[in-house]
Amino acid sequence: MMKKTLLGIGIAAMVFGLIAALQNQAEAESIMKDRLFLWAELTSPADGKPFGGEEVVGDYYIRVRNGEQVRVFANLDSPPAGTVLEGWLVDVESDYKLSTGKANDRNILIFGQRMVNPSIYDVFVITAEPIDDTDPAPTLPPIGGAPIGELFG
Repeated sequence: MMKKTLLGIGIAAMVFGLIAALQNQAEAESIMKDRLFLWAELTSPADGKPFGGEEVVGDYYIRVRNGEQVRVFANLDSPPAGTVLEGWLVDVESDYKLSTGKANDRNILIFGQRMVNPSIYDVFVITAEPIDDTDPAPTLPPIGGAPIGELFG
């Protein structure tokens, strides 16, 4: 009788453990569906695009939460002398470019913003801007970039 009771308790514990694990998995999947992640290398320009070349100029990570909270992190190579590195989210269709700001003195760029529709952006681009730049447009040609349209499907 004692063995059957212990066996029953063991089976019940396994069943409750399995139910709890499935609930946690469902919660995790629910949380993850509201978060999109993309990590990739930033490459030099090629074939008329700001990316696709063989030279790697850094890497980046983009996270989108709840379809609106965007965070961009980039680790970049050193800028050419007399310049600072600046990131841009680009909507290719409209040619709109949103500055993600300049990299710090360790060549790290960090950007965060709530956006109405971040899925309009197709490309993340890095430019080398003059240190005292007053022009709000990016300097061309860019030194690197990456397609990000895959982030939004």
